[in-house]
Amino acid sequence: MRLDGILALEDRIYQIGEVAELFGLTTRAIRFYEEEGLVTPIRQGRGRRKYGRSEIERIDMIVSCRQVGMSMDSIAALIALRDKSGDKPFHAALAKALSDRREQIEDEIVLLKHQWRLISEWTPQDKNDSVTDGNGGTGSMGAGGGGNVRHIGKTVAGARSAPSFAAMEIAFQA
Repeated sequence: MRLDGILALEDRIYQIGEVAELFGLTTRAIRFYEEEGLVTPIRQGRGRRKYGRSEIERIDMIVSCRQVGMSMDSIAALIALRDKSGDKPFHAALAKALSDRREQIEDEIVLLKHQWRLISEWTPQDKNDSVTDGNGGTGSMGAGGGGNVRHIGKTVAGARSAPSFAAMEIAFQA
């Protein structure tokens, strides 16, 4: 759900199933947020959970932060800061958390590109840059490999020597 969706919501109390449907979540996920202290629904008769506008806004923030890959600990810290210190410190901390996450994603992209290149170098490919499965079958690998054909442990078609298995393990542990 986006902010414009929240603004369009009726100003009423929602049941947990309605909230789950609004956000495409399970009721279990919403209960988890409650267990973590991130939301506090109103309890009415038989312990039924009811959610007002402020709780729906919190869930929207949690879902949005999760969509960009923020950890639950980071989200909990942001919510605690907002509750304790107000909007200005919260917005500054949110901007910092998003900036940090962007840097993490950039680092992950560099690592993934490196891993993609290694996989492309280590995978036998034909002239059309398709992966061969060793049984005559092929599948497209897309960009990468640059036409070099590599097999772990031997050099093929003038490519430089293949990396060692230890180098491959290190690449995947990083």
